[in-house]
Amino acid sequence: MARRKIDLRTCFITPLLKITPELLHRIMGEVIEANAAFIENLNRAQLFDGKRPDGSDITPEYTETTEFIKKEKGQRYDRVTIHDTGATYESIFTEVFADRFELEADDPKVPELVAKYGDLFGLTEESKTKLIIFIKPQFIAKLKAAIGL
Repeated sequence: MARRKIDLRTCFITPLLKITPELLHRIMGEVIEANAAFIENLNRAQLFDGKRPDGSDITPEYTETTEFIKKEKGQRYDRVTIHDTGATYESIFTEVFADRFELEADDPKVPELVAKYGDLFGLTEESKTKLIIFIKPQFIAKLKAAIGL
């Protein structure tokens, strides 16, 4: 039986040498764009739980009048959720840059809400962990395809 030599450099190391910071950023940008809705929903869920991106509670708490109105509407009133009509939640979007992404919202009420409640758009550490678990297989698959593995 004839033996065939396998050159590890050719079949494994050479493809790895194709990995550059530019390639990693490009692939990550593609993966983030493809999962923008998932990312935006993570931010919405945080807001609904009354949490800022740093994990702190959204304060100040609702006034008694606001609590009464929210009870009448059948909405949560035990914590600040930034949800009344849903316009702010629906206006959340993901903006992808070369080396990062940001969550923003373009509802006209956003400047007033941020002035009152502070930073609202971004991911908590818990949400970042969920995101990493969700996108890691996609990132690896795209990277493998890009370098020919």
